[in-house]
Amino acid sequence: MTRPFGALFALAAIPRHSPFLCRSESAARCQKALATGVQESPMRYERSPAWLSLLLFGLGTSPTLAQTTTRTLAPQSAQFEGFNAALAPVGDYNSDGVPDLIASRYQFLIGGGAAEIFSGSNGTRLFSTATAGPLPPGTPSIVIFLAGASAAGLGDVNSDGIDDFIVGAPEVHPDFPDPGYAIVFAGGTGAALKVVGGTGFGNSQNRFGMGASGPGDINFDGVPDYLVLATNPYNVFAFSGANGQLLHTFQQFPGATQFGAAMASVGDLSGDGATEIVFGAPGTAIVGLGASAGAASVSSGSDGAVLRVILGTTVGARLGASAAALGDVSGDGIPDFALGAPSAGTGSVKIHSGAGAALLHSLPGAAVGSSFGASMAGVGDLDGDGSGDLLVGAPTEPGIGGGIGVLRWFSGSAHSLLFEKRGLFPASSDTGLGSRVSALGDIDSDGIPESAALGRVTHSSVIGSAHVYATRAGLSELGPGTPGCKGTEYLQPFPEPAIGTPLFVIRTTKAPNLSTGLALMADAGSAGGTDPFGLGILLHVDLLSATEVLSFDVPSNPQGIGLLAASIPNHAGLIGKTYFTQFLWLWQPTECTPSTYGLASSVGLKIIIQP
Repeated sequence: MTRPFGALFALAAIPRHSPFLCRSESAARCQKALATGVQESPMRYERSPAWLSLLLFGLGTSPTLAQTTTRTLAPQSAQFEGFNAALAPVGDYNSDGVPDLIASRYQFLIGGGAAEIFSGSNGTRLFSTATAGPLPPGTPSIVIFLAGASAAGLGDVNSDGIDDFIVGAPEVHPDFPDPGYAIVFAGGTGAALKVVGGTGFGNSQNRFGMGASGPGDINFDGVPDYLVLATNPYNVFAFSGANGQLLHTFQQFPGATQFGAAMASVGDLSGDGATEIVFGAPGTAIVGLGASAGAASVSSGSDGAVLRVILGTTVGARLGASAAALGDVSGDGIPDFALGAPSAGTGSVKIHSGAGAALLHSLPGAAVGSSFGASMAGVGDLDGDGSGDLLVGAPTEPGIGGGIGVLRWFSGSAHSLLFEKRGLFPASSDTGLGSRVSALGDIDSDGIPESAALGRVTHSSVIGSAHVYATRAGLSELGPGTPGCKGTEYLQPFPEPAIGTPLFVIRTTKAPNLSTGLALMADAGSAGGTDPFGLGILLHVDLLSATEVLSFDVPSNPQGIGLLAASIPNHAGLIGKTYFTQFLWLWQPTECTPSTYGLASSVGLKIIIQP
């Protein structure tokens, strides 16, 4: 195949050395070269520069973790595509042994609402609440049209062996004065099992169903129960999963405002066998700090009583805008939790002891006005230290290339930053990345939990996107390149880049159809990106500083999917070696001209070779 990018190397005038990767069709030759140092045409291998760079990078480099986008969930809606309201793990509805995922949208009347179930294993849509069967008698049919403001997994409430879920349907239009509803759906069929709400829960427009949660069995009858939030006024109600009866209304502490805006089931802190619930009240005024300093309470799941109150300490910070269960990160045997305070300065996250609610640690945001802490989720143990870790959204933080929204994963015990993921470009559906986040558990069976996030929470015709993130050792995205005619080109690598891997694949979509692109790989990179040759594209592979530069042809199929497949030699000296890669494509003027010369570049990818 003809390589259309030869001029790039002519401009750079950089000697190219043999790759750490061996092209799959030449793997045997490359393995022999590594073992013997003998070069066989057409492969070239230079042992000295590779060993020198190994020494510079350090043979003892520890394996690193990073989040890579594995899939974007495609909604069924034809008019208003995307999700803006809820994102949560549910049960295994397609019986493939992997938990599935619920994502929802809510737009009052304009496009309506819906919650859709997706396969955890491959991201395919399984079913939607918009196509649910008849509702129980007396329930207005408009309820289904507006369902989707909240969603949560519940556990098995109908005893069929399949976990069920709940979706909120608040009605707030003057033409439909019902106060709102919450619908429990059967996980196996998507049929409506129970509707709670309607009259009896406040005034005629109290937005019942704006929040929902599954705390487990809090009345000790063996059936999971559920919580529903109403926001006009703010109240949280606990219902029996067995029959839908009201169990209790959670007590509010004196002065609480927006009580229940965030809620997290944090585990049994009181020893009564039921989980406790942390409720955020971010609008709470604190004496000396004024309105919206925020506060939160730890409440008994079994009877709704307030056990502890945590008061905000910063003017306008809105402590309690988000909450997350962490598990025991302090090592005292009692589960701990985190509270978000996103609205002052850079925003912050407060980690509190479950034993007495004492502040254990504070995580600051990275930029003023970033809304760091607007969303959070305890995501399980990512770094292998035995403690749960934390995903935090900063949906209004400026990103590389002008994008908005950043996700950051932190160690729950060491509080250090593990990795981050940035939204891309204001015009894309990634804007506002981190508006909602969720823990998914280990859905790809690699022993490391996955996460999910929503981008762009808005009530315009462009609603947003839902992405699933997998944790892969040794892989991280740098920043955006220059989008082509089909949008931002992501690189999807798998499996982990470890020595002895017979087939390491980097996959891309949104490339030109039936074309040949160029994969650049080098031992130097730039997170911010540069354009050293004035080509009008952003490069994260630093061709001018690299001592090793290599290139591969990447063919694309009729759907614009390109694959680079290679093997990684089983050579201990490669452990810890760092490489940077990026794909480049040439677009025809008939499609568009993404840059001065019609070139586009993918996101950058950093690769650290694992043991």
